[in-house]
Amino acid sequence: MAAPWDEVVRRLWAELPPRATSNDGPRLTIGLLAPGQPADPTGASWDVVNAGQELAQVLSPGLASDAAVYADVLRCLPAAQCRRLAAEPAPGGPAEVATARAIADCAAVVAFELLGTAAVVRALRAARAAARLRALVLVPNLEVLDPAGARWAPTLGALDLVTVVVAKTASLVPVLEAWVAATWPRSASRLPTVALVGHCCPLPVPVPAAAARDTVLHFAGCSGSKNTLACVRAGVALVRRGLPGARRCVVCITPKWVPPPEADDNEADLGRRALAGTIYGVPPAALDEIRRLVAANHDVAELVLPAAPLSEAAKAALYARGRLALCCSNAEGFGHTILEAAAYGCLVVTTDGVPMRDVLLTPPARRAAGVRPVALAAPRARRPAGHGWWYEVDAEAIVAAAVPLLERAAEATDDEVVAACVASFAWRQRCLVRGLGALLDGLLPPHE
Repeated sequence: MAAPWDEVVRRLWAELPPRATSNDGPRLTIGLLAPGQPADPTGASWDVVNAGQELAQVLSPGLASDAAVYADVLRCLPAAQCRRLAAEPAPGGPAEVATARAIADCAAVVAFELLGTAAVVRALRAARAAARLRALVLVPNLEVLDPAGARWAPTLGALDLVTVVVAKTASLVPVLEAWVAATWPRSASRLPTVALVGHCCPLPVPVPAAAARDTVLHFAGCSGSKNTLACVRAGVALVRRGLPGARRCVVCITPKWVPPPEADDNEADLGRRALAGTIYGVPPAALDEIRRLVAANHDVAELVLPAAPLSEAAKAALYARGRLALCCSNAEGFGHTILEAAAYGCLVVTTDGVPMRDVLLTPPARRAAGVRPVALAAPRARRPAGHGWWYEVDAEAIVAAAVPLLERAAEATDDEVVAACVASFAWRQRCLVRGLGALLDGLLPPHE
């Protein structure tokens, strides 16, 4: 059974020598600035974050994991305390006032996706001018990096305040360096440092016991960029070939929008009613084709199409059956599903593209061992998409990457395969803590 997340983080912190891990001197107050409203807009609940889950409840889904993970890791650090800050509080409301006051108390602020509204940016600039705020760290998400959008306008006017831009994987470093060089104002006295802080997350729930790991899995979530049709075609093809560890293919597609039980007669709800029922991220034509493909292969394929998002326990139960997870997305901001699959003991095939190719790596201590936890599927084409790329990966490329991965794993026991996958996930956890330790160490003055 996996160790509790707090225990893992504290053990990893103990391995590091940075000044940030010391109990000596005053605590470093770090603000975590992300879209979403605080649970209590009066500011009463804006004290030290006691759990990442608490933070996750007030953030948009795409960012909850990033900010919550940082909160979970930093709250285990004796020399630091975190404060949650709303990047987009209601104008003129108590949350906006509370945000400005909280920023004034922070020695460092970590901003996820953007810096916030004009009022939040003014507070950041005032804190920097008063020399209270030593560092402003931006953690961009490649999927939503949209400087042309209206929400980004205040951020564009305050890029000169940013001291560090975080890359979540090594392949994102040159991408973000190019973005910084092209975007930062020429009036800025210096460009920010692009720092690699390898991202990771805790294991949500323990992996339940399963009779056998013989399933090829694909989790589409609620996204339209998971390349689900190609993954299902590849999964069925792998099962039909009789490969070891591939007796059944299961695809799970969760809703993007679920109609409310009772809609009020207001304009917003009337507009939603016109959408006629549950909406999934997979395009309708692709979803119809997936249904036909699964029906034609019902003896080996299964479509899980829940009416609501799966609970973590239900998701873990599916992963417990998995030998291989197909995570060959067209595009990713990071690729949490890749890490999630490895954490639950599944081999992974993912796209040979940015940032997917280095989300999951074989730890140095296991590179000489027989089991490799990940294989890369070669895209047949790519095109620019925002500041990243959209990759076309067909079923044939996915199968070509998966076959040697499964055949090599067949030479090991189930326990050895699961251990190799979990070790890769644990290595990412270590990279996250080390990266944050180095980042914080650079923010502290020499004798603090």
